[in-house]
Amino acid sequence: MIIKLELPIELTKEDSLFIAICPVFCVGSQGKTEEEALSNAKEALQLYLEDEDVQREHADEIMQYAVSLIFSDKEFKSDIHSSDYHSNIHLLDVEIHGKSEATKPLGA
Repeated sequence: MIIKLELPIELTKEDSLFIAICPVFCVGSQGKTEEEALSNAKEALQLYLEDEDVQREHADEIMQYAVSLIFSDKEFKSDIHSSDYHSNIHLLDVEIHGKSEATKPLGA
């Protein structure tokens, strides 16, 4: 199963670096440009959310920000799109892989 998330990212500048932090999971990164900071934050989030223990612990948050779920050949999309963000908050698409076993659901 692949879960596609659309997560808020707070982007700020400190000295010569841009800082991108996802307040939902308190995960972020930095870069010399906005694009680099966002790309690094996406990679950090994907690595963090690949952990099965993290998926179980944050199942509610993951499902809250899920925009689509892919089970084998079928994709289910959600209409979750928040437009009430401040100018320093961006949306970042993140893809994670989770198990779709009936004996170990994501929220168990």
